[in-house]
Amino acid sequence: MKTFFRGFILFVFMVTTASCSLFPVQQTAGEVTSVKATPWQSGKGYPTSPEGVVQAFLVAYQEEPEMMLQYLDQSVFGGWTPESIVENLHFNGMIDSFAIRNATVNNDPAEAVVVVDILISGELLLRSFLLTPHDLYWTIYSITRID
Repeated sequence: MKTFFRGFILFVFMVTTASCSLFPVQQTAGEVTSVKATPWQSGKGYPTSPEGVVQAFLVAYQEEPEMMLQYLDQSVFGGWTPESIVENLHFNGMIDSFAIRNATVNNDPAEAVVVVDILISGELLLRSFLLTPHDLYWTIYSITRID
């Protein structure tokens, strides 16, 4: 009788396991898993630091101007085009080089300021980027020309 009982338990276990793999649980509309999308669209990963965001923004200016939009705070820059962003930068042309001069992160209010030296056609330009955190990433809130 023990052998029959053990065999029956084993049989029930195997049938249950097999039915689970043959008939997976279907999700209903209320159970759909949501994934929060980050602005990064290339699949390489969104920069985790304010300096990284500014650096990626300036690289996008050079290589893929449409990609600049993903680093901007959409509450401020929503509806802007790459052309309007370049106009707001107050420079045009290829960047010869750039260097982050200073980066400061504040907790209250939560913001970061990144000051960058940008060399274009032999002219050194200075820009200040104000960034604000959104969930797990930073976005550029404003870009200021420093004379």
